[in-house]
Amino acid sequence: MAVYARSDVMHVAIPVESGGCGEGHSRPVINGAPAKIWKLTCPRCETYIKDDIARSTYVMTDRDGKKHTVNNSTWGEHQTKTPLTPDEERIAEDLQREGETGVAKLMEGMASAAWAEQNKQRVTEVEQAEKQAAEQAAADRVAQLEAELREMRALVAGIAGSAQKPVDVARAESAARATPKQPGKPRYISAREKASCSSCGGPLRAPGAKGPTPKETCLGCRAKARGATAA
Repeated sequence: MAVYARSDVMHVAIPVESGGCGEGHSRPVINGAPAKIWKLTCPRCETYIKDDIARSTYVMTDRDGKKHTVNNSTWGEHQTKTPLTPDEERIAEDLQREGETGVAKLMEGMASAAWAEQNKQRVTEVEQAEKQAAEQAAADRVAQLEAELREMRALVAGIAGSAQKPVDVARAESAARATPKQPGKPRYISAREKASCSSCGGPLRAPGAKGPTPKETCLGCRAKARGATAA
């Protein structure tokens, strides 16, 4: 075990009747300067000093309700629990206030940065949603226009097809589609077809010829046919 002296304690001597060893103990000197840490390892003197530390230590509560352990002795049982000198306490308080102020500013800056990033993310999400809605509306409009264009093309093609046919032909086709065919009805033969030779296409009889009008072929085609048969 050991005890540690405050930085301004340079010598201690505890009489035998008080429980000490009766000899003096001084802070070590290193390179001509007092050592910053003085660790005393005299068993008899340690006992007396530890009793003094126990009598001088108490717990207090500050205005914020936080509890602090106060050691009014000039010794501590551990290096980290060694009491500070009045000057060191003022410096520690100043550093603590500066540290708290710095931490508060740091936390405020971090909160501002987090809020800005969150707001930026929110704006980005809104912009993306608006962009997607606009793209979908544009795609729907394009599909609608394409459907209307197909309908217009079909209408124009139908009009153009009807315009290419003569009116009589169109009417005849329309009438033919509307009138069903009657099976077994003889085909109508025009007067011109009756007056033409089926072989040469000429008139069935020459102008001024007498006698009955030949059927199907003219007299010339009949004569040629008989000559070919006789040969």
